[in-house]
Amino acid sequence: MRSAPSVWASVRRVGAFLFLLLNAWLAGAAPLVLEQARLLGGQGAPVQLPRAPGPVAQDLQFRFDYRGGERVAAALWLASPCGVRSVRVNGVVLLEDGAGLPCRGPLLLALPIGLLGEQGNLLELRQQSLDPTPFSLGRAERLDAPQIGPWDELLGLHRSLVWQRAGLALGAAGVLAGLALALGLMGLMHRWERRLLLGATALLAWALLLVAEWQVWLPRDHADLLRGLLLGLCCAGWLLLLGRQLGWRHTRLDAAALLLAVTLPWLPWSLGQAPAAATLQGAVLGLWAAALALVSLGFMVHRLRQWRHAGEGLRAWREQAHGTLLPVLTSLGLLACLLAWAQTHRSPAVPWVTLGLALAGLSQLLGFAQARLQAEQRLVTNDQRWQERLVEFERQQRTLSDQHLEQVTERERKRIAADLHDDLGAKLLTIVHTSESERISTLAREALEEMRLSVRGLTGKPVQLLDAVGDWRAEVVSRLTQANIEAEWISLAEDVSYTLPARAYVQTTRIIRESISNIIKHSGATRCTVRCQVLDDDFQVILQDNGHGISSALDGRLDKGHGMASMKARAKQMQGQCLVESGPGWGTLIRLSIPL
Repeated sequence: MRSAPSVWASVRRVGAFLFLLLNAWLAGAAPLVLEQARLLGGQGAPVQLPRAPGPVAQDLQFRFDYRGGERVAAALWLASPCGVRSVRVNGVVLLEDGAGLPCRGPLLLALPIGLLGEQGNLLELRQQSLDPTPFSLGRAERLDAPQIGPWDELLGLHRSLVWQRAGLALGAAGVLAGLALALGLMGLMHRWERRLLLGATALLAWALLLVAEWQVWLPRDHADLLRGLLLGLCCAGWLLLLGRQLGWRHTRLDAAALLLAVTLPWLPWSLGQAPAAATLQGAVLGLWAAALALVSLGFMVHRLRQWRHAGEGLRAWREQAHGTLLPVLTSLGLLACLLAWAQTHRSPAVPWVTLGLALAGLSQLLGFAQARLQAEQRLVTNDQRWQERLVEFERQQRTLSDQHLEQVTERERKRIAADLHDDLGAKLLTIVHTSESERISTLAREALEEMRLSVRGLTGKPVQLLDAVGDWRAEVVSRLTQANIEAEWISLAEDVSYTLPARAYVQTTRIIRESISNIIKHSGATRCTVRCQVLDDDFQVILQDNGHGISSALDGRLDKGHGMASMKARAKQMQGQCLVESGPGWGTLIRLSIPL
């Protein structure tokens, strides 16, 4: 068996070995950040990274130790390789670029396996200064500390930074391009919404400007020119869109703004790398900044005036705030970008301008949709209003037509009544006074009474109900008395003030006459009671006799004999009814009811 000290010594050796392995693993897993460097050449002065913004012409030398393992894939990562011309590791050239790398994203270089040693590794970087070029918009960034480590670890950092810089920018550009396409289509389809084309121009130009930041598909010698054109179109579109809010609708102004947006970027670009190019670039951007400031100020004053005259309420305040604050903040962000770029500095307001333009485009889309919805609602309301007016017009036309028909009918009735009275009446009266036959004279007198009744109905003059009841009483009592039938008449109260239309008076008279004629001819009665009453705005005449009634053989043919059919038809013409109740041995009851 081993003694205790030997066992304890073995445990310490194993622990030390594991500790060394852990240190090696941790050293290989974490990237090595090279913050110390020396300038190449005779100076050999130490350099602390990261340095001040903007690349300068310098040659840097880094010496470092790396314990990542000889068989592990390693990589070199630069977060901002602006102006880097060459990269060497242990004398091996990994990158050569005579013009210097553009500032469009991080740089990840794979290191061959076995290139790095545990000690005494050498990294050499050559960097040149990047002078501001026309419309370069101040892309120059400082050189961050290089990092060397495992490929997998640095690949994750590289992708994360690319997503932060390029992914978000390209995604925002895609959103702006989609909004611009929607606005452009709506502006082309609806000519009264041409202002949407201005918003589409501004959004699309800014989206392409975000894409042009990365120079993925642009040649270097034309990238600055294209940026200038896009920036000019964005400014022109936004200025004209604000001008529409101020009431500017001049075709010449639109053409002048677009012409300036297209022609001004060519002036500094034509000078190339001349010193005056940057000055001219700043002048162009300053011109756009001044125009934007003036138009934005006018827009704000205009909106404040509208705000003062707007109605009270939360909804009105929200609409005014939304229509004022968003364009003004977007204009301020764009103004900050123009002023910073005019001095070849980077502007932190780019994300805010992007967000403001996106919200402005979305607001235009929502405003267009709301306007269409309101227009459709107005169309529905107007359609309903016109339908109501059409119904009212048709009703008035029917009323006028009925009035005209009534007037024509009334004139015709009066003409017929005059003809009957003057011609037929005179001849019947002559027959009454000159005929030697009593029967002929009686028939002529009866015909004359019927004619007078018809004439009275044709004249259309209403009759007081009490006067009509008096006429009916005199005639009924006289006829029943002549037929040796006892008559009992129960009349109306003296305070009744209803009137009967002329037609109703004539029809009621004929129904009563027909009823009395049936009683005299067919009932065999010795007594007849006639009651007149007003019940629930209906005038009722009830005739009841004590005759033998209508036999069962004629019960099924009441409407075919005794004038019952004509009586019921006349009552129906007056919107009333005539009911007949009869039975053998207990007489007949006739109930006439007409509305007053």
